[in-house]
Amino acid sequence: MIADLGKLKAWANPKMDSLRDEELERVLTVASTWLQAVTGRDIEQATYTERFSGDLAEGWARDTILLHPGRRPVTYPDGGTFAVTEDGATLTHAEGYSAAADVLVEAANDADRRCKLVRNLGRWIPGRQNIVVTYRAGWAPALVPSWIEQLAMEVAWLVFSAPAWIGKSNRTVAGESVAYQDGLTPASQAALERLRS
Repeated sequence: MIADLGKLKAWANPKMDSLRDEELERVLTVASTWLQAVTGRDIEQATYTERFSGDLAEGWARDTILLHPGRRPVTYPDGGTFAVTEDGATLTHAEGYSAAADVLVEAANDADRRCKLVRNLGRWIPGRQNIVVTYRAGWAPALVPSWIEQLAMEVAWLVFSAPAWIGKSNRTVAGESVAYQDGLTPASQAALERLRS
């Protein structure tokens, strides 16, 4: 979950008792799901494995692969999860410039840019689905930026306060994006647009 119950209650209504905690937990889940759906971003940290074709590598030398645009920031170095193989062979990797690394990792740990893998001193071997990248992306719960937490709390409170929510055990996310977005503060609307970019 992007924001936690204690922070939501402290922000929205510090005097609220615990009788509605279960319901508030559900709206926090709805808010997290909604944010990920409307922004195309995987905000909560997870591990991913993607396959790429060397034939479709980008750049004039076919030396560049861009990781999924919705999976930012990519955690690097991450203690051993990050791995790149090409035609089954494990490649070495480094951030920044390294003459010894097979792959250079660019824009890792940057929430506003896609992570790029550049084949050092050469190109990716042509082939279909012959490059496999495993990596961790998104934010760990304790590291979610405050502006994203605030956005999630506002959406959760809008859902909770909506007349249609009262007494419901779940809420359909589809079709609600305009209604929630219109109720956000200008700062949260700006945060939503930043996540969408």
